[in-house]
Amino acid sequence: MERNAENESRFRTSNQRTDVALDDVYGDDPRGTFEAMCECALEDCAEMIVVDPDAYQHVRSHGRWFMVTPGHVLPDGESTIEEFPNYWIIEKLGAGGERAQSLA
Repeated sequence: MERNAENESRFRTSNQRTDVALDDVYGDDPRGTFEAMCECALEDCAEMIVVDPDAYQHVRSHGRWFMVTPGHVLPDGESTIEEFPNYWIIEKLGAGGERAQSLA
């Protein structure tokens, strides 16, 4: 589970860079939506999620939370927090959650 947390954290870091870059371009102006990578633990996942900046920041408000494509949840170590039509928010549990928190 710790390795899964590290994989998910890599996607989270990439998405954060995208969000920061959009802030640099648009500042406080409304940005609409942007595409973020699914932050699931599946190493071969290439799914993209369309999300608005406020929803993205909501996910980033918790170090154990990740934004994933619906259904991309590992039942042994993750729990679904919220479900939206195009993405779910999941929480890493146990040692994986601790590792995700430390990498946030």
